[in-house]
Amino acid sequence: RPIKATYAELLTLCYKEGRWADAWHLYNEMKEIKMRPNVAMYTTMIMVCVKSKEHLRAWEIFDAMRHENVKPTVTTYNALINACANKQHWPSAPR
Repeated sequence: RPIKATYAELLTLCYKEGRWADAWHLYNEMKEIKMRPNVAMYTTMIMVCVKSKEHLRAWEIFDAMRHENVKPTVTTYNALINACANKQHWPSAPR
């Protein structure tokens, strides 16, 4: 059974290489095997959403993170700010 560190590294590699679909596959696989993402994994998925222009999904990931009581970091908030800035429509940004 893969360990959390393996998934974290694979998610980071998918992000760096622009392999958004692979990142989502890994994220969903983690949920299937009941692996709880850590803050770095959630943040990476938020960054994947921003880079792939899926800004609302970034907020969905953030909501999932808060639901799991995972405390966001400065990097997490910066990624969310980028989601808002890239969308260029601040008033409609959730929360």
